[in-house]
Amino acid sequence: MRRLLIAVLVLVALWAGYWFGAARLIERGTEDWFKDQTEAGMLSGHDGLRVTGFPLRFALDITRPHLADTASGTGWSAPEARITAQAWMPWQVTLDLPEQQIVDLPGQEVTISSSAISATVAVTPGTTLPLDWTAISGDGLSLLSSQGWSLGIARLMAQTQRTAADPLTHEVQAEATSITPDEGFRSRLATQSTLPELIDGLRLEATLSLTAPLDRHAPATQPRLTVFNLRDAALTWGDLVLSASGAVEADAQGFAAGQIDLRLTGWRELVPVLVAAQLVKPEVAPTITRALEVMAKNGTAEVLDMSLILSEGWMRLGPIPLGPAPLLDDQRQ
Repeated sequence: MRRLLIAVLVLVALWAGYWFGAARLIERGTEDWFKDQTEAGMLSGHDGLRVTGFPLRFALDITRPHLADTASGTGWSAPEARITAQAWMPWQVTLDLPEQQIVDLPGQEVTISSSAISATVAVTPGTTLPLDWTAISGDGLSLLSSQGWSLGIARLMAQTQRTAADPLTHEVQAEATSITPDEGFRSRLATQSTLPELIDGLRLEATLSLTAPLDRHAPATQPRLTVFNLRDAALTWGDLVLSASGAVEADAQGFAAGQIDLRLTGWRELVPVLVAAQLVKPEVAPTITRALEVMAKNGTAEVLDMSLILSEGWMRLGPIPLGPAPLLDDQRQ
């Protein structure tokens, strides 16, 4: 009995030593990370941090964390943030965000409110710590911009998974339900469309191929997107249903090249949406409607099939030119 008691006390002492030693490393590593961001030209900092959770987990609480990139005009701040991990599985961490946070974008400030936002990140144990999977969820999201626009999402879920066959490829799934568009947009749309105020949902399934692994060496290797394979995507909004699939990859100049096939059910609702979103001028709407009627077998079909084509640095939707294609890999130029 005495030997058992001694063994238990030794194990407790070893575990306590491990926990407090790891907690100290977490605090020091977090402080060093904020200093590294500052040395890299970012404005970063916090008002305090501490690690709790002994003996079964590590809980890092950060008070008023903030990050800002003055060059791009982007940043993020929150009154607090908590990062947790089970003590026996430190390679899987969960980030819990507060009910309100602020994201700075060029020319505007976006306040994000929610009842719950959390993100879990898991890496594979080893020397390079490659990203294995991620999961993000949020309930009751509300976005309010200093420019006046707003957006609401009842439920948001997204996850990624590194594929076993190719460590440079990650599978992505995302879904948003009960999306509330901006009030001004809804008011403009109500005068010319019978679409409901709420967008039923948006879902996406895709794979992303990168130039380098997402691991501890990523700041040096700078992984870049080379192939975006959209297996399936769908937007459902009343009678308007848009589905899409296809693949896009970086061409020799780094621009997105490929084809995304689109199927639009209830296509006559599309033009009022574009006008309400102020993407199309009202006087141009009849011309676009006639073009869509020709594409939809002179307006007799309820389903419209068309393709978004990206080639030689430009985009077009069927015969309609849209402008420059996005740049996927700027290092190829």
